[in-house]
Amino acid sequence: MKYYHLKQNWSQVKLGMTLEEAERIMKFRFNLDSDNKKGRMVYSNHENDYLPFYIVIDKMTNKIIRKHEIRTLDELY
Repeated sequence: MKYYHLKQNWSQVKLGMTLEEAERIMKFRFNLDSDNKKGRMVYSNHENDYLPFYIVIDKMTNKIIRKHEIRTLDELY
């Protein structure tokens, strides 16, 4: 059931949202993994049974421009 809720929450995280909105939906914090010269910041969370949640934020707009789809969640539900 835990994975079902994670999948439901993750499906609500949309491109164009802010990091804070994504954290509020997912009910956990993302950690900054990297920051590059093109103005992209990669955030992740691996704490939920090692499922890798990744989002990419554009530094100029502070909005999500990419999110990593998690195949394991799709296979479970």
